[in-house]
Amino acid sequence: DNFAGPVAYVLPEVWKKRAENWKVQSAHLKDFGTPGVGMSTGGGFGFEWNTLFTFREGDFFKIPKMAVPMSGGKSVLATAGRGYEDDDIYDPLESALSGRTQLRPEDVMARGKNFECSEGSATADFWVTPDKKATVGRLHTKAEAEGCTWSLVPDDSSGQMPNYFRASDMTPVDESSVPPGLRFQKFPKKGSIWPFEGPYDAISNAPSGDCLTSPGPADQTLYCARTSSPSWIAYRWYRFVDQPGLQRANLGAAEKRFLQDRVEQLHGMLGGRDRWIKGAPSGETLASVDPAQFVTPPSHLQVGYVPIALYEGIEKPHGCQER
Repeated sequence: DNFAGPVAYVLPEVWKKRAENWKVQSAHLKDFGTPGVGMSTGGGFGFEWNTLFTFREGDFFKIPKMAVPMSGGKSVLATAGRGYEDDDIYDPLESALSGRTQLRPEDVMARGKNFECSEGSATADFWVTPDKKATVGRLHTKAEAEGCTWSLVPDDSSGQMPNYFRASDMTPVDESSVPPGLRFQKFPKKGSIWPFEGPYDAISNAPSGDCLTSPGPADQTLYCARTSSPSWIAYRWYRFVDQPGLQRANLGAAEKRFLQDRVEQLHGMLGGRDRWIKGAPSGETLASVDPAQFVTPPSHLQVGYVPIALYEGIEKPHGCQER
């Protein structure tokens, strides 16, 4: 209920870039933005869970303690995914930004097409060694009237996942069954084993080149917020065309003026509750988002500026202004 409007902007150059070793094989594929190639073409949903830290002592494994929110006996990972063509996104935006019409939220993402999916079910597994896996429930894919639903049904209806397993048959066991030494093993924090594992810190370790400082932020104040994970996120506000990620596009002065003007127009048109995404499907509740992920720009940076994350880690970065 507290989401409105766009969350990301993508330049056409992103779609044109091809991996060096796939240029020949992908030459026949058309880019997004080509007539007939919209965001519903070949659309779908995917996610990965991958390598976990594990401890082993004797015949027992320990994996991190995890849980998922439950509703109706399952945890919905994604649902009602839809793809959209030019007439649902590009056309109403272009018409408004070029001054031909007003931007009406009801015209944006008004129709769309359900992503396709194949119904099925599989075990939800984490590999703990190359030949042993811990099963924590089942994954389900179901095609429904309002789109596909991907969900996890843990073995425990509370949503809590087991974190101790007997190595011989990989069945879950209670912590009272494992050796005390394994029970008191603690998983490492970010940065405590390998330096490159975290925190992400572009404040103390700036990326190569000068994209952070040239042209640089519009405001040198370092803002920060603490998430519920808990970790800290720190960011600075940049003029849209000055943000680091755009500098490698090597835009000319005229291109920058055009893009900045367009973004300022768009920000000026948005009222804060514009409902581009039309809401949850029937019978489903909306996901909640950590309040730390919602940021309010300073009064002098409300139109044409974006927050750029420079730090994420367990420790609060020095000198940041908490919001």
